[in-house]
Amino acid sequence: EGSLRVGDLRFPRVGVRLKGTYSFTGLGGKASFKVKLDRFVPGQDLLGLEKLTLNAMNQDRTQVHEWLGYQVFRAAGVPASRAGFARLSVNGVPYGLYANVESVDDEFLADHFADGEGNLYEAPWTADLEPELMDEFTQDQGEDESRADLAALVEVANRPGDEIFFGAAQLLDTPEFLSQIAAEAAVGHWDGYWKPNNYFLYHEPGLDQWSFIPWGLDQSFVRAVPVFSGKGYLIEKCMASSACLAEYAAVGLAVVDQFERLALAAQLDEIATLVDEALVDDERRPFPLELVERHRRGLAAYLEAAPARLRRQFDCVVDGEQVDVGGLLDRVERG
Repeated sequence: EGSLRVGDLRFPRVGVRLKGTYSFTGLGGKASFKVKLDRFVPGQDLLGLEKLTLNAMNQDRTQVHEWLGYQVFRAAGVPASRAGFARLSVNGVPYGLYANVESVDDEFLADHFADGEGNLYEAPWTADLEPELMDEFTQDQGEDESRADLAALVEVANRPGDEIFFGAAQLLDTPEFLSQIAAEAAVGHWDGYWKPNNYFLYHEPGLDQWSFIPWGLDQSFVRAVPVFSGKGYLIEKCMASSACLAEYAAVGLAVVDQFERLALAAQLDEIATLVDEALVDDERRPFPLELVERHRRGLAAYLEAAPARLRRQFDCVVDGEQVDVGGLLDRVERG
């Protein structure tokens, strides 16, 4: 139990916990936090938010990956968090600059889905839509804890062929899913469903349909991810289907267009004016300022080069088959 102050707004009783797995840091360092405003006071919120996710960005050498990355998913039509920044103090001690990422909770679901009362599952490392991995998911929202809906999805996903993508039941929102994985490829989110790790699954009961929700974008924009190389079960299943592969290539090109329209490289100067004063003052910052600046230059180069690189790869699909033009696919597979 703790208290929270945001500007002139004060909340005497909130729930506070540390967060993180491989990036976990205790209070002696630059810890990441979850704040639950309604933990002790039912209905309490901050401007409509019941939870805050405050990430220390200990694995983001640019300090801006999440702010940029979630924009790409939202522009692609994927339900994704909003992100901003905060200057944080704990018990009067300055902790510095943080990414303030919208939590995926019941408020998020109500904003993004016509029916936000369904089951939300969070995927840690290895959780995927294979029978032996299904129990790895943790259920974060929803009153029905039988997991019958998840079991039904896994059963259809594991049938031979591409029924999960194009079957009459339409359990999966296929265009949205293809936009999701194309956006992962665009931002190099190798630590998302691409791996698989760091994502949510939501079952919208009114439609009996499933959506993927991205998470954990702090290490995006570092690796140039080949667009056909994802290891998630449904990604590999799609790549093995001519119909799904063809649709993925078409959706991917549309996502690249949206990526380019965002002009993310031009936003780097804007974001620097917003956060760099707090970054300079941050005595707990995880990286030296010179390293941050060097990696931002690398980020700018990634953002400028990505659209042309991605289009070349998506254009390798002709009539539902990958066509290796001039050895391009071989070069992509070798990195």
